[in-house]
Amino acid sequence: MYQSTYIKMPASGQTPDEIAESVSYRLKTNVTEPITPVAKLIEGGGDFAGLLSTDVNVDEGQLPRQYSLWRTTDPVALKNGRVIPGVGDFAAHYANNVFVFENEDN
Repeated sequence: MYQSTYIKMPASGQTPDEIAESVSYRLKTNVTEPITPVAKLIEGGGDFAGLLSTDVNVDEGQLPRQYSLWRTTDPVALKNGRVIPGVGDFAAHYANNVFVFENEDN
């Protein structure tokens, strides 16, 4: 854990053993999740409308995707001071947001 990370939990009415068990459960790493969040490439790319629904199964509890704040503009190019539209073939999703990029390097 980072020094600035803390755990906040209601502990009133719990025994010290119950508190220790709760804290150790919250500290336990989930091996199915990466330690740092990673954007996932959207395979197939193509049309912009398809990027929102590719590999999304709402029936299984997945939330539908939406475009990021930058819509179809490449956010890496924006950071470099250029406004360049992204290409559907270079798309990734993170936290149910779709990001499109100008090229594979971005």
